[in-house]
Amino acid sequence: PISVIAPEYHFNDSKEAVSYTVEVKAKDAAGNLSAPVSFRFRTPDTSAPTRPGTPVASAIAGTSATISWPESTDNVAVTGYTVSINNTPAITVAAPQHTFIDLQGGASYSIEVKAKDAAENFSAPVSFDFLTPDTTAPTQPGKLIISNITRTSAKVTWPSSTDNVAVTGYEVFLKPGTKT
Repeated sequence: PISVIAPEYHFNDSKEAVSYTVEVKAKDAAGNLSAPVSFRFRTPDTSAPTRPGTPVASAIAGTSATISWPESTDNVAVTGYTVSINNTPAITVAAPQHTFIDLQGGASYSIEVKAKDAAENFSAPVSFDFLTPDTTAPTQPGKLIISNITRTSAKVTWPSSTDNVAVTGYEVFLKPGTKT
């Protein structure tokens, strides 16, 4: 017990996020003690979890990817992670991984992950960029138009193709036939 003269005491060596019970009894000059009065209090958790480890992508397909990262630690407990893709509003997941769906093939994505605890303390973010594979072929070129035919040359043109990412060129083959 701690003896004090005034009806107050300042606890300055308590630990963060711990429950305490305080009991106070009055004492007279003869050493007689009153019945106790007690109460409980909990110190707040103000420590953020550690920053998650570097994320890695696995199972990257044209429209989905699974991102996982090494777990964070906390003085009390990590309760989940917030995950954001391309600065969209974050979602909360319990485990240190998430599978994103409905992605665009051939697109670049930026992921941000933060750990959180029950007191809503958030870790510093960790970011990760990845590219989904482009598995969608361009549309078929339009009907070929042959013009400017001479004895040794010809010009060929066609309506442009489209693609979910971009058409970057065309492959043109000239297959010799039979001489007539």
